Amino acid sequence: SFFDILVFVSPRNRSLIKATSVLIGTIIGAGVFALPAMFARVGFWAGTGLFWGLAAVVTCAHLLLVEISLSYPSKQRQVGYAKEVLGKGGFWIAALTYPLSSIGMIFAYLLLGGEFLHQLFLFADWNISLLNWQIIFWISGALVVLLGLKFVAKIESWATVLLVGSLLLISWFALRQASFSEDVSVQWNQMLVPFGIFLFSLSGIKIVSEVVDLTRPRRRDALLVVTFGTLIAALLSWIFGASLFFVAEADIGHRPIDFIQFLPSWWGWLIPVFGFLAVATSYVAVAQDLKATF
Repeated sequence: SFFDILVFVSPRNRSLIKATSVLIGTIIGAGVFALPAMFARVGFWAGTGLFWGLAAVVTCAHLLLVEISLSYPSKQRQVGYAKEVLGKGGFWIAALTYPLSSIGMIFAYLLLGGEFLHQLFLFADWNISLLNWQIIFWISGALVVLLGLKFVAKIESWATVLLVGSLLLISWFALRQASFSEDVSVQWNQMLVPFGIFLFSLSGIKIVSEVVDLTRPRRRDALLVVTFGTLIAALLSWIFGASLFFVAEADIGHRPIDFIQFLPSWWGWLIPVFGFLAVATSYVAVAQDLKATF
């Protein structure tokens, strides 16, 4: 794979890079497309402060889950750890709510992934129906998950490289056109609005146990991967959200695909490519976690 050609990197460090890429690819998902609108709602600097405050909270939550995961020799997921830590009552609450939340996320990713594929292939004049692309996305993701965690990690490694590259390229194009004249005053009456979006765009809680499995039994490696992976994903998401906030000004669309208008016409395909990679990496990771939970 891409990481194996880096011969100057030791096998252990290559495994750390792969585990980090799995976490980054999972965290950078559909939520990043809502960040520009959230910055517009509360003001850029207030939104940035809130974003990084929540990034610190999410990082601590991820690290706490690492500690819990390493405290038990058997490989479990959040539902199993809820039983160990909270007893039967906590187990049944988690057993009902955790799979449902994963299924809801998977369903949303399925819809969005099919839409991004549909938009991408419209550039090549492949006018296949949206429903068919959603079915293709679903079957492809299911096959990847059925092949196991190591195969998921390999696919995520490649996809994350492309994901980060397309994110930085979109941000660069956006910043070239940004005027930085957007009103950045604080809207205090809107400060509660971004909490859900920010937490959703920052959280990788559903893949932390898989990351621990990839680094087990080395506690230090797990802590390093989760810390750096969470913060790198937060930084990349913030760059994407900030760059599109300044270029969009007041014309922030309601759909991710609306951001095509802010790229040069011959680079418009980058948005559906980035969107597909962001959704696909998260979809596969959440589905893998749900499979392991069951």
